[in-house]
Amino acid sequence: GTPSSGTEDGSWTLYVTADGSAVKFVTRSGGLRREHLSASISWTAGQWYELILDYTELGLSLYTSDAADEED
Repeated sequence: GTPSSGTEDGSWTLYVTADGSAVKFVTRSGGLRREHLSASISWTAGQWYELILDYTELGLSLYTSDAADEED
């Protein structure tokens, strides 16, 4: 799905798009929504996947399985 429009300032949201084609990481601050990362995915229904979001002052990385997709 998508983050709800009522998501409060200061929130961090990691979600899978409604069509299941991407994982996105967004934040909301000062009434503004910022998308920090969008990674294409091709997952198998019924299969479990572990997501690890690593956030540092140098940037962020999203790990799924053994691979990393890095964005600013």
